Amino acid sequence: MILIKAFVRKVSMGYSSKKLKASFIIMILIAISLGISGQFIGVGKTTETGETIKLLDVMFNRSEAATYTQIKAYGKDGRTLYFYSTLILDSIFPMAFGTFLTLLLVNLFKKSRSQIAILTPLLVVFTDFAENILTAIMLTNYPVKLYLISYAGSLFTSLKWIFMGIVILLIALGLINKKREGRKGWD
Repeated sequence: MILIKAFVRKVSMGYSSKKLKASFIIMILIAISLGISGQFIGVGKTTETGETIKLLDVMFNRSEAATYTQIKAYGKDGRTLYFYSTLILDSIFPMAFGTFLTLLLVNLFKKSRSQIAILTPLLVVFTDFAENILTAIMLTNYPVKLYLISYAGSLFTSLKWIFMGIVILLIALGLINKKREGRKGWD
């Protein structure tokens, strides 16, 4: 616990509103790049069976059948693009949003006894990294269906979104607390 508190203190000492703003801009730029990549993969189009093509990253609690229906729908070029997008853009994106969310929570909880909340975005980042690795494995092995990998990928995707929900809740609580204390600004 002492090590965790020391880490939280170190992260808190590195906070500045300039870093918060820079991490937000980087996060948005990468998100736009991922959105453009998704369009080339086919996101939003309809499959032969009438389903909408989605990235595996946003499919909460997906089945193995749903996973492989999507992977098939991407097509060969889409799977290749998704693979590289996952390894490059979607490996940078968790670091960008993790930094932004951590700095935001530092600002909101720096005077709180609940400073451990500052570390919550790390759970989102780690589950996103695990999800990315498993997605890359499935994409490169298709048409072979790796059901255990698919199940684990779905589990990590679901955990990522659950942890993200917790982070959003913490941000809301931090904003409420900040307003109640009368603190203004982001410094």
